[in-house]
Amino acid sequence: MKLALCALLAAACVCGCDDDDDNGPAQTDAGVTSEKDTFLFTKITLTEPSKVATILTNLLNTNLGDEKMYLFAQLDGWKNPGGELKLYGGAGQYVAGKETAEDFKDDVFKWLTAGKCLDAEGKEFQCSVDVGQGVCTRNGDQFETTLNILNIYSDDSMVIFPIKEAHLKGQVTQDANDPWNDKIVVDMKGVIIEPDTISTHFRLTPQGSLETLKSVLDFAKVAPDTSVTINGEEIKAYTFAGSFEATRSQFAE
Repeated sequence: MKLALCALLAAACVCGCDDDDDNGPAQTDAGVTSEKDTFLFTKITLTEPSKVATILTNLLNTNLGDEKMYLFAQLDGWKNPGGELKLYGGAGQYVAGKETAEDFKDDVFKWLTAGKCLDAEGKEFQCSVDVGQGVCTRNGDQFETTLNILNIYSDDSMVIFPIKEAHLKGQVTQDANDPWNDKIVVDMKGVIIEPDTISTHFRLTPQGSLETLKSVLDFAKVAPDTSVTINGEEIKAYTFAGSFEATRSQFAE
């Protein structure tokens, strides 16, 4: 394990997505698409913990690029600037369009709330993938909120990074000529509590050995740098921070 981790930590490479003129998301055979503004993650960049930021960024973006991970941020109320604005964040799954990989505009997704994870022996078990939510403040095209949880989850790799108290500060960029070009860029900062790092099992490479997030952090000499209080108990935690980019997508109600 030490040799594999050392090599991966020492030399990381960044791994890295249809075209039609239309008027943006519309109804599909999958049913009524959501009126909420939904964005699919296309890139994640971690900056903290700095000693493992590159290796984890590579792992996450490889999953995004290989379409093994579908993560979404959804703004409810964006079209009504004077009303309440909520943001939801979490993992999703295909409803329709997966068979036409070249045409992303017919893809429709929905939330994924139950997934598969790996235990200490590498066996699959069902795990919860809750959708986080928070009420936003808004200033023009910018928004800010704190989600109770942001689950970074890959159904294919069966790994979940549960980021608690995820503070998000982002901006929506809209294209008046083509809504499909709308996107958001969001800065994120939250924590993963120490017990969750121990129970998070994954493989850094497809054929690699089974690791825990705790073992990766320990090997890189990353110690808990903060704490959170849950049910009256103070729990050690690690700061996880970075940013993500996301483009407009269709979502089913």
